[in-house]
Order: sequence, then structure tokens, then C-alpha cells
Amino acid sequence: MKSGEEKENLLRKAIDKFILIEEGKIPEKSFNIACAHSLLNNKEDAIIWLEKFLINKKVSESVLLNEEDFNNIKNSEDFKNLLQKYYPNEK
Repeated sequence: MKSGEEKENLLRKAIDKFILIEEGKIPEKSFNIACAHSLLNNKEDAIIWLEKFLINKKVSESVLLNEEDFNNIKNSEDFKNLLQKYYPNEK
């Protein structure tokens, strides 16, 4: 994987492209946007895009917990609150 500034630029370009897809009403790409924001340590944006994805609940809670791209946000209260909101019976 690329590192440093090159990695950041690629992730930002990916976000821009995914946003264009999202505007075209393809909600499953919200997951990819959330991952990219988390990798960039943009925690607030990662949570926003993850919630857009979870509205359609395409994956189980375990997928989110095992997603390494979310390591930057997994311990945040916002991430935990999303899990409680969208997976209230999974504990």
C-alpha cells in the first residue's frame, strides 16, 4: 500500500469519486466512503457516511466490528452509538 502524502491523495480522490456515485443514489458506496474517511482519520465524516450506509443495513454487526478500516473509530462513542441504534438486539 502507498504511504504518506500519496496515500492521502489517493484516498481523497476515492472519496470524491464515491461522492459522485452517492449522488447517483448508489447507497452501498457509502460504506467505502466511510472506510476512506476512517483511514484518513476523519472520524466525524466516517461516522456520517457509515450511518448513511446503515440506514439500509446491508451487513451484520460483526462485519463492522471486524472491518480493519474502522480501527480509527471503533472505540469512539459515536461508533458504539451507531451499533446500538442499528443493531439493538445483537449483543
